[in-house]
Amino acid sequence: MKNNRTILLIISLFVVLLFGCNRENTQTEYKPKDKAPRSLRELSAGIDDILNKVDEIEKLNLNIPSKEQQQQSQVNPSSQSESNRQNGTSGSDGGDGGSNQGERSNDESQGESGQQQQQTGKQQKPLSKEEMIKNSWDGMQLKLEGIHTNWNNYEAEGMKKGLTQEASDKFETSLNSLTKAVENKNIIEIYDSASNSYLNLKPFYDLYQDEISGDIYTIRYAANQAYLKAVQGDLEGAINLLNGREENINKIRLKQEEDEDPERVEKISLSLADFRKALEENSRHLFMIKKDVILENLRNVED
Repeated sequence: MKNNRTILLIISLFVVLLFGCNRENTQTEYKPKDKAPRSLRELSAGIDDILNKVDEIEKLNLNIPSKEQQQQSQVNPSSQSESNRQNGTSGSDGGDGGSNQGERSNDESQGESGQQQQQTGKQQKPLSKEEMIKNSWDGMQLKLEGIHTNWNNYEAEGMKKGLTQEASDKFETSLNSLTKAVENKNIIEIYDSASNSYLNLKPFYDLYQDEISGDIYTIRYAANQAYLKAVQGDLEGAINLLNGREENINKIRLKQEEDEDPERVEKISLSLADFRKALEENSRHLFMIKKDVILENLRNVED
């Protein structure tokens, strides 16, 4: 009888320990997020780069300093050479009593100046406006090859996930239009086809339940198309594009991580309202700034 009790006690302890371990494993089990694959993200990033480059070209054509120009202006080789010449001249003004010392100092200064000028000559000279524009167009052509490759990489993967043929065809059409627009160097057509490509990316990202990028790219589409409508004088069309984005914003809010700053999403809503207000002014530069603010806010949420 005593042995039976001992056996029952051992069995009871074993069962308790077994259930305890299973419960602990259940609590610590991690469910991975259903996120878009790298191939889709690289595809999207390529279109981002195309629009960034056409934005650079547009600003150069409007004589709006780009970030690259602002950085180059901080380093002026001519001012450095002028400073060296001034230092060399000051060494020869020491009077008759110190003429030999002044000559030695002047020789040393000229030697240092020559070395610095040689080093400056080795540095890349600031690019001209025309050179920067050409580089941007060339960069777009190269980027397009990568976009088509990434699309080919993702297409089969997307089909396995449930991507429809209709959604695939729509994106393919907008991508081909973008390629032709870049070939023709048509800025308006690039804005139009690239932003339509953004809109056609949404069904791709919606295949992944934890993704917010589908709604982010829908707002990017609206911001770029609203800018395009505004510069063409269709203010009503621009307003219609900027309105009705609360549904996208609310979906982004719902999928935000708990530790993320909710103000980042709120900034998107406010920047859309600011763009609508700016449409009252007849300023292409102002429209461009407001568009860029929206896009920057979207990047901050997606990062």
